[in-house]
Amino acid sequence: MAACVTWNASLIAGDVAAELANIKKQPGANIMKYGVSDLDRTLLAHKLVDEYHLWIIPKCVGNGKHAFQDVDPALLKLELVGTHRFRNGSVILNYAPR
Repeated sequence: MAACVTWNASLIAGDVAAELANIKKQPGANIMKYGVSDLDRTLLAHKLVDEYHLWIIPKCVGNGKHAFQDVDPALLKLELVGTHRFRNGSVILNYAPR
């Protein structure tokens, strides 16, 4: 069964880190990744992350996967580079790798 992607997405087969490194070299807009997944560990290990925008929304949703739960702490050398606070109490924290 073939994987299906939407109009603004691309399916990467094979060496994900190498393909993303090639995509980053091309002109164009930012590459965005939403959510928490095993891909985070690969992106950090290959230094493919330029910035994180972590949205903190004060709402109880129960249990779920924690951001960076499967990532080696040695890879998480991040610096807070910006914040944005919304009137509803939500915040965006911007981090960049050191």
